[in-house]
Amino acid sequence: MMFCRNQSAFQAGKKTNYDTPFSRVHINIAPLSPEIERIWSGVKQLTALDKEEAALVYPSTFADVLHPTAVVALTYPAYRNVNVKYRRYGNLKGEATEQALVRDAITK
Repeated sequence: MMFCRNQSAFQAGKKTNYDTPFSRVHINIAPLSPEIERIWSGVKQLTALDKEEAALVYPSTFADVLHPTAVVALTYPAYRNVNVKYRRYGNLKGEATEQALVRDAITK
Protein backbone atom coordinates (compact mmCIF):
# COMPACT_ATOMS: atom_id res chain seq x y z
CA MET A 1 0.00 0.00 0.00
CA MET A 2 1.16 3.52 -0.59
CA PHE A 3 0.12 6.91 0.65
CA CYS A 4 0.23 10.28 -1.03
CA ARG A 5 0.22 13.85 0.22
CA ASN A 6 1.28 17.26 -1.01
CA GLN A 7 4.45 17.81 1.03
CA SER A 8 5.10 21.42 -0.04
CA ALA A 9 1.55 22.50 0.79
CA PHE A 10 1.77 20.61 4.07
CA GLN A 11 4.99 22.38 5.01
CA ALA A 12 3.54 25.76 4.05
CA GLY A 13 0.48 25.13 6.21
CA LYS A 14 -1.87 25.36 3.24
CA LYS A 15 -5.02 23.34 2.91
CA THR A 16 -4.65 20.64 0.31
CA ASN A 17 -7.19 18.94 -1.88
CA TYR A 18 -7.42 15.42 -3.20
CA ASP A 19 -5.34 16.16 -6.30
CA THR A 20 -1.92 15.96 -4.69
CA PRO A 21 1.20 15.27 -6.77
CA PHE A 22 1.00 11.51 -6.99
CA SER A 23 4.20 11.47 -9.03
CA ARG A 24 6.29 12.28 -5.94
CA VAL A 25 5.23 9.03 -4.34
CA HIS A 26 5.18 6.80 -7.38
CA ILE A 27 8.72 7.69 -8.52
CA ASN A 28 10.02 5.95 -5.42
CA ILE A 29 7.97 2.78 -5.89
CA ALA A 30 7.64 2.45 -9.68
CA PRO A 31 11.28 1.56 -10.43
CA LEU A 32 10.93 -1.42 -8.10
CA SER A 33 8.14 -3.05 -10.14
CA PRO A 34 7.85 -3.04 -13.94
CA GLU A 35 4.05 -3.39 -13.73
CA ILE A 36 3.67 -0.36 -11.48
CA GLU A 37 6.05 1.66 -13.61
CA ARG A 38 4.08 0.81 -16.76
CA ILE A 39 0.61 1.38 -15.30
CA TRP A 40 1.33 4.45 -13.17
CA SER A 41 3.72 6.12 -15.61
CA GLY A 42 2.68 9.70 -16.24
CA VAL A 43 -0.01 9.70 -13.54
CA LYS A 44 0.27 12.84 -11.42
CA GLN A 45 -2.94 12.76 -9.41
CA LEU A 46 -4.91 10.15 -7.54
CA THR A 47 -8.08 11.30 -9.28
CA ALA A 48 -6.45 10.39 -12.60
CA LEU A 49 -5.43 7.03 -11.17
CA ASP A 50 -9.01 6.37 -10.08
CA LYS A 51 -10.34 7.47 -13.47
CA GLU A 52 -8.03 4.97 -15.17
CA GLU A 53 -9.12 2.28 -12.66
CA ALA A 54 -5.45 1.74 -11.80
CA ALA A 55 -5.37 2.27 -8.02
CA LEU A 56 -4.93 -1.50 -7.57
CA VAL A 57 -2.08 -3.12 -9.45
CA TYR A 58 -2.01 -6.91 -9.50
CA PRO A 59 0.13 -8.73 -10.23
CA SER A 60 3.08 -6.56 -9.27
CA THR A 61 6.47 -8.21 -9.24
CA PHE A 62 9.48 -7.13 -7.22
CA ALA A 63 13.05 -8.44 -7.27
CA ASP A 64 13.66 -11.15 -4.67
CA VAL A 65 9.93 -11.55 -3.97
CA LEU A 66 8.78 -15.02 -4.97
CA HIS A 67 5.07 -14.34 -5.42
CA PRO A 68 3.15 -11.56 -7.19
CA THR A 69 2.06 -8.72 -4.92
CA ALA A 70 -0.97 -6.45 -4.96
CA VAL A 71 -0.19 -2.73 -4.63
CA VAL A 72 -2.86 -0.20 -3.70
CA ALA A 73 -2.72 3.61 -3.80
CA LEU A 74 -4.46 5.01 -0.73
CA THR A 75 -4.98 8.55 0.49
CA TYR A 76 -2.48 9.85 3.03
CA PRO A 77 -3.82 9.18 6.57
CA ALA A 78 -3.38 12.76 7.81
CA TYR A 79 -5.69 14.00 5.03
CA ARG A 80 -7.95 10.97 4.88
CA ASN A 81 -11.05 12.63 6.36
CA VAL A 82 -10.80 15.48 3.86
CA ASN A 83 -9.79 13.49 0.77
CA VAL A 84 -11.37 10.04 0.91
CA LYS A 85 -14.71 11.41 -0.29
CA TYR A 86 -13.14 11.97 -3.73
CA ARG A 87 -12.04 8.35 -4.22
CA ARG A 88 -13.68 6.24 -6.94
CA TYR A 89 -13.38 2.51 -7.60
CA GLY A 90 -15.82 0.70 -9.85
CA ASN A 91 -19.24 2.02 -8.89
CA LEU A 92 -18.09 2.93 -5.36
CA LYS A 93 -17.37 6.37 -3.96
CA GLY A 94 -15.68 7.67 -0.83
CA GLU A 95 -14.89 5.48 2.16
CA ALA A 96 -16.24 2.35 0.50
CA THR A 97 -13.69 2.81 -2.29
CA GLU A 98 -10.59 2.37 -0.16
CA GLN A 99 -12.17 -0.45 1.83
CA ALA A 100 -12.90 -2.30 -1.42
CA LEU A 101 -9.41 -1.62 -2.79
CA VAL A 102 -7.79 -3.12 0.31
CA ARG A 103 -10.24 -6.06 0.36
CA ASP A 104 -9.58 -6.78 -3.32
CA ALA A 105 -5.82 -6.56 -2.79
CA ILE A 106 -5.95 -9.00 0.11
CA THR A 107 -8.00 -11.52 -1.85
CA LYS A 108 -5.69 -11.56 -4.88
